[in-house]
Amino acid sequence: MKKMLSLMLACTMVGSVAASMSACDSSNSPADIQPINVIMVNDNHGILNEESGGMGKIATGISHYAGQGELVKIANGDMFQGTYVSSSLRGLPMLDALNAMDFDAFVMGNHEFDWGLEEMKKYKDGDPSNGEAEFPFLGANIIEKSTGEMVDWLEPYTVVQLEQVKIGIIGIIGFVETSILTSNVEAYDFVDPTEIVSNYAAELRTEKGCDVVIVAAHADDPTFNATFASYEGDSRIDAIFNGHSHTPTDDEITRADGATICVLQNGGYGESFASLTLEFDANKKIVSSEGRLNNTNSFSDTGILSSVFAKYGDYISTGDEVILTIESSMDRYDVGLRVVSSMYEKYDVAYAFINMGGV
Repeated sequence: MKKMLSLMLACTMVGSVAASMSACDSSNSPADIQPINVIMVNDNHGILNEESGGMGKIATGISHYAGQGELVKIANGDMFQGTYVSSSLRGLPMLDALNAMDFDAFVMGNHEFDWGLEEMKKYKDGDPSNGEAEFPFLGANIIEKSTGEMVDWLEPYTVVQLEQVKIGIIGIIGFVETSILTSNVEAYDFVDPTEIVSNYAAELRTEKGCDVVIVAAHADDPTFNATFASYEGDSRIDAIFNGHSHTPTDDEITRADGATICVLQNGGYGESFASLTLEFDANKKIVSSEGRLNNTNSFSDTGILSSVFAKYGDYISTGDEVILTIESSMDRYDVGLRVVSSMYEKYDVAYAFINMGGV
């Protein structure tokens, strides 16, 4: 079920073990096992401190959840490319923002390949002078053709140890090769993630002792989601985060054991962020989960990321420069025609092209 955004769009999902209980009933979870909130952002495309959306406002929104208990934070792909400031610096300002916000995981999206994967590798090379991610990059099904193995600086999953529960996050990418410049992806295969997810979910529960397993997929594929929900026993999945399509999704899906689990995806460009509230019984079993999409513009920027924005102030100012005023409302296709016409006239070329994604 697709829903219009509001400050708190909630889908309340109660597992079969507590089907008769309200997800808002505090009796579902004993006082000694506190609820946790999992925060997810996807497809922000470099939006930092813009008037609409932006990581500054998201940081404020997340701080509200921080007052309710422990947090886990996931960036679900396509975070770096988009705005002038972020694209010019290959995502470094967004990396600094995510570090400042203590994100726990970053799932590779198609646009992380835009400058070649070597650019992203710099953020895990141990050299802080060129930027260093304080979180793992996840890509369980991104395979290097030359070795037949997963890209060596990526991780298939990460484990977040909270005070009382342990969370496993598996990160995958969908079949999105056609949205990437061929030369930037020709060395890699994006393989079917379904068996991979099943195997890693079981590993997280049996070998890593995880109480919760989440799939963060930079994909919006109902077949994937249904397959993940079909897993049973140690391979079962407790929540699914999607990305890539920018389709606001606050949904639920029935798992093989009869429990309902949340499926969440934000709209793109920082317009929202997802929150998943999990409650537990005394044995650390999930008894309820509640998913929401939070409208970013419902929060004000309270300055949590002011030091990051100040660091890149010159780039932000340049990106805000007005270079053309259009006399009337135009859709993106008309704007595209105006841009290529301007290039054609200015540079006296035979042909002018622009990728519509750049408008």
